[in-house]
Amino acid sequence: METSYANVVKANTDRTTYDDSLVIRNLPETETENVVNKVISVFKDGLRLKDIQVVSAERKKTANKKKHGVVVVKLQSSAEKRKVMEKKRELKQSRNFQDVFIENDIPKAQKLMNNNLRNIVKAIGMNKLEMRGTRVCPTSNDNRVFKEKSPVVAGKSDVNQVNGQSRTQPANNNSGRIKWWRQRSKW
Repeated sequence: METSYANVVKANTDRTTYDDSLVIRNLPETETENVVNKVISVFKDGLRLKDIQVVSAERKKTANKKKHGVVVVKLQSSAEKRKVMEKKRELKQSRNFQDVFIENDIPKAQKLMNNNLRNIVKAIGMNKLEMRGTRVCPTSNDNRVFKEKSPVVAGKSDVNQVNGQSRTQPANNNSGRIKWWRQRSKW
């Protein structure tokens, strides 16, 4: 049986639409489970979204038997995905789903690239580079002083910008310094 190039390409394009897909992690697994019904219950009970239509849901197997496999969910539209992503923080307050996490589904090539970047950051050193999401950035130094234009407060002098916050000190008034220290402790 010969397969044509067109059939191979057609078969590989089934998972190329990531605009409508989500990944759910740590969803408890049972032997006789209906994954679609579990996902719908997460949306209804955990997120309080009743109008989300699940096209398909598939649990991926893991090599580690102690961990639950991830669930790849395909939704009806990207607008529904946006609703789920906006309300996914509410799972923390849910009693049944507090350990469940919802993330964007990304292509396998992007997952491999993110993993490689993480390994590069670890190899170079923790104090030089850090990962912020999928970006590799130099570590931020909290001792930097930012100077920006700010309005001068009437009766005050010495207006500076420290870490993006305005610091005002009155000319000869200790109460202003106490207020400044209280404000500084909130930074």
